[in-house]
Amino acid sequence: MDQVKNFLFKNNSIRQTIIKNTFWVTLGTVTAKIIRVLVIIYAARILGTEDYGIFTYVLSLVTIFTLFSDIGLTNILTRELTKKTDTRNEYFSTALIVKLAFLLATIILIAIFAPLISKFEEAKPLIMIVAFTVIFDSLRTFFYSIIRSQNKMEMEAGLNIIAEIITTVIVLVVFYKYPNIKALAYSFLVGNTIGLLVTVIFLRDYLVGTFINFRKSLVKPIIEASWPFAIMGIFGVLMTNIDSVIIAFYSNPHILGLYAAAQRPISLLYILPGFLSAGLFPFISRFSYGQEKKKLSVIIEKSILISLAIALPITVGGIIVAKPLINVSFGYEFIEAALTFQILLLSLLIIFPGAMLNDLILAEDKQKIFIRSSFFGAMTNIILDLVLIPIYGIAGSAIATVSALLIANGILFMEIKKEIEFNILRGIKKIVIATIIMAICAYILKLIFVPLILIIIVSALLYFSLLLFMKEQILDDIRVTFQIKNEIVS
Repeated sequence: MDQVKNFLFKNNSIRQTIIKNTFWVTLGTVTAKIIRVLVIIYAARILGTEDYGIFTYVLSLVTIFTLFSDIGLTNILTRELTKKTDTRNEYFSTALIVKLAFLLATIILIAIFAPLISKFEEAKPLIMIVAFTVIFDSLRTFFYSIIRSQNKMEMEAGLNIIAEIITTVIVLVVFYKYPNIKALAYSFLVGNTIGLLVTVIFLRDYLVGTFINFRKSLVKPIIEASWPFAIMGIFGVLMTNIDSVIIAFYSNPHILGLYAAAQRPISLLYILPGFLSAGLFPFISRFSYGQEKKKLSVIIEKSILISLAIALPITVGGIIVAKPLINVSFGYEFIEAALTFQILLLSLLIIFPGAMLNDLILAEDKQKIFIRSSFFGAMTNIILDLVLIPIYGIAGSAIATVSALLIANGILFMEIKKEIEFNILRGIKKIVIATIIMAICAYILKLIFVPLILIIIVSALLYFSLLLFMKEQILDDIRVTFQIKNEIVS
């Protein structure tokens, strides 16, 4: 027991710290995400398509307004606090004051302009409630940079889970008595406020003397260092939130609710691929030349193959059971979202292997490439939304999203291929064969009205059994990947 505690809560070596951090980040992120998605699904079933559409529209609108509320400060702070041991307090205090100033400006902008451009009257009373909810969540995440800089991811995971549990309890209690959209918004606000307060209490020692330690001379260097992350964040927000705002101009809350229902389950899956590269991320920068680059090439190739081995069956299987899955999750009122859900599932084939590419670009300090890819991805999404939504509705928006992700990740892929040779097609044949057989089985089971949970279990077992039968090297690839990682951090 002592060994387990020592391994999970101490930083005894580089290798152990990486594994520990990866474990806690994974646990915290997955748990928090699952809780939040389940709460949203529960709320959607109660609210129905129209009110759920209004809520998600307000959330997207507010999120776009908060583009400049962080300006990359959270990312840069984690990095700089690790380096600046002598001026850590001054750097953090200055960054916090800058953060608060931008948050205040954001609140003013939202209060003035968001109600003016809102498409729906019923959305306007919710705007400021949701705005403070998003901003408090942003501030809580900002404080996590202190924890990350000290490699205490177990504390971040704990605070993250606590915050989500608090919010969930409040939502369930309030929503049970007052099942309406305004009660939902207030529930999330109260939950996020308490979550922020808990975080502040845990980190109170770092916050003492914030205003005293402020250094005007650090403001300019902080902003200059953070702007690449700010630009990436802006394009990232546009990629994920502009759809709902554009859809609103061409349709109604019912359609928005359908689109949100199609998006929500997939957003949960987006967190999975990052775990494959999490342990590698801090050390990629060591591989610039020579023999080490060959090791990196092997890791990239194997990691991408593993990610595709997970993404392909999920995508194909999800397409087959889309209607029953939407029905079970959200209710029959949302069944029209099935086609959009099926199209969005294709994004997994891009997001999963693309996670490794993203980490490589950022870890090697090549933000300009990422900025370029994010820009073209965001512009592609906006242009195609404007063209396709009037013709194909929310299915058109889904096509736009998948196309934008393909463009953005395609740029990253081509840039990385210039420096590192790897072949992602090697070994994929057996994965495709296993997926096809699994798909046939899942389709037959659906035709004979087998319950959804049994279809998923049987299909998953069949898929992995086929890989083992064909002696697919996925397990060996996992072993090789982690073996090389262990060599890196030893």
